Amino acid sequence: MPTTSAAFRQGRFAARSSDTLRALLTIAHPDLATVRLVDDVFTPLRSNGQSFENGRRFDATLPIDDDRAPRGEIVIDDRFGNLGRSLIALDSPPTARIQMVLASAPDTVEVDFGALEMRDLVATRVQVSATLGLPDLARESFPEHSFTPEFAPGVF
Repeated sequence: MPTTSAAFRQGRFAARSSDTLRALLTIAHPDLATVRLVDDVFTPLRSNGQSFENGRRFDATLPIDDDRAPRGEIVIDDRFGNLGRSLIALDSPPTARIQMVLASAPDTVEVDFGALEMRDLVATRVQVSATLGLPDLARESFPEHSFTPEFAPGVF
């Protein structure tokens, strides 16, 4: 169970709070300049030495664990179309990392959902949408190697 600050818990469960909870989105790929967004239309945010740009809204539904591989969804405002074109052009899926911080203490990451793969990208003139998930390990071979006398002579 992750440990969160008292201010985070109080603000999270209060009907009103003097502090604002902010979601940070980091999109990364080796062939792409890292994109950092904050869910605030008006105010950019600096967290742990990184600048998160404002002006693009995003909504995310985090993956849930059920009988299938966990899948979520993300929709990002892309009024200028440049983000969608960049993501669609990639030859492998980028990752999206979502973190929660308090606006009053942006260097303290309260919740980190880790890096999730962005698959099934769809870009329109105004938004980019994708499914979020972890690699489907059920399709991976296990064990990775066959334990034969040639591969693992010490076992025999």
